[in-house]
Amino acid sequence: MNLIFAKIFYLSRRLLAILILSNILQAQTNDSSMFSMRFMESKEFLNLLNDAIDAHPKKSIQLSLIAQEESQVEIIKSDKGFKSYLQIDSRAKPMDTEYDSIFQSLQQKDTVTTDQTVVIEKLLTDFGTTKSRITEYENIVQFQSSLSENEISKLALSMIDICYETAVNTQLKQVADISYKRHAEIHKLIGSRVESGRAAGRELSRSAARLAESEATKILIENRLLVSQSRFKSYYANDNYCQKLPSITFSIVDGNTAIELAMQGNSEINALEYQIKAVEAQIATIQKSRRPTIKGQFTSNKTDISNTDDYILVGGITFNWPLYQGKRTVYQKRKANHQLDSVEFELAAKKLDIQSLIESNLADISQSKLQEQALMQAFSANATSVEQLNAQFFSANVSLLELLQAERDYIDAAQRYLSTAKELRMSQFLHLFYTGRLNDLLSQAQ
Repeated sequence: MNLIFAKIFYLSRRLLAILILSNILQAQTNDSSMFSMRFMESKEFLNLLNDAIDAHPKKSIQLSLIAQEESQVEIIKSDKGFKSYLQIDSRAKPMDTEYDSIFQSLQQKDTVTTDQTVVIEKLLTDFGTTKSRITEYENIVQFQSSLSENEISKLALSMIDICYETAVNTQLKQVADISYKRHAEIHKLIGSRVESGRAAGRELSRSAARLAESEATKILIENRLLVSQSRFKSYYANDNYCQKLPSITFSIVDGNTAIELAMQGNSEINALEYQIKAVEAQIATIQKSRRPTIKGQFTSNKTDISNTDDYILVGGITFNWPLYQGKRTVYQKRKANHQLDSVEFELAAKKLDIQSLIESNLADISQSKLQEQALMQAFSANATSVEQLNAQFFSANVSLLELLQAERDYIDAAQRYLSTAKELRMSQFLHLFYTGRLNDLLSQAQ
């Protein structure tokens, strides 16, 4: 009778172990979609990303820098408009004797006269000098706009990266939690075998080591998740969003087309091109500064305002021609030409740099796609292996240590796959950044 009860107890424990492992395995799948957002979730992420960018102080800083340059253009344009100002001159009459002092003269009210003049003037022409200055600063506005666009794009890349990092660590934590539970159950089963004398004691110690290793991995992933969540909260208002990898599809163009797009749309290249135009306009301004300036002027003069109410109205034209100012303009032009050479060299170097980055980026995308496919197959194979070993454990000669090794391989495969998937997607976003299409993608989502 006792033997019968012992067999029933043993069979019930085996059945319980099967049920426990089977329930845990229900959370496991070999489909990569388990790690990715659905289409509408990914679309919502783009909206969340746009809102986060708009609310971030770094974007406000860039918009402020653009506004400053735009204000400078308006300041220069105002030089072409009407101006008016008031002049008041006070002077003392000649002293009566050589012994009178200045202080004595000032003390006598009738020895001091005050003149008042109201002047209205307008620039008639400076033969293109102001126009060149306006052109120069309009190009500076475009230069700053391109620089600001580049900085905002970098901010967007940082936000996208932290979303993927948070998603990877969230998914790894779920995998690590499941794996740790399975390790714990397998450890219990090995303990039961050792107690009944059907397994050597070293299997229990090895199982305990694997369980501790699984727990350490779980703690490490949890710490990484806390760090990424902390960074995520510094960018996004919704701190519970990026639980899975966003699935955002866009075209990846080939090498020659990508380079052509970059030459036209890359914000750093555009900034340097506008800077060249600004320096060229500056050189034109320096050359035109030698030309005369003609202003129309209207004055209303009132002499000795304390004794008369009469005004003298005078209208005329002021002609100002800087005939000689030393070698100031020569050196200004020389400096501007050196600056132009410097920016042109910088632009040539930037184009070569962008071309190299695009070629390297396309190679990374190609290799990462192959790696992602291979690692997804490895992850699926390891998931299937765990299922099969669990199913064969009680019907075939499968040791619990084989199950433990399968668990280690499973979580390692998950880590490699998720890491590669993140790198691939960030490489694709970098491709948009290099070719100047990242802001287009974000604006389309709005």
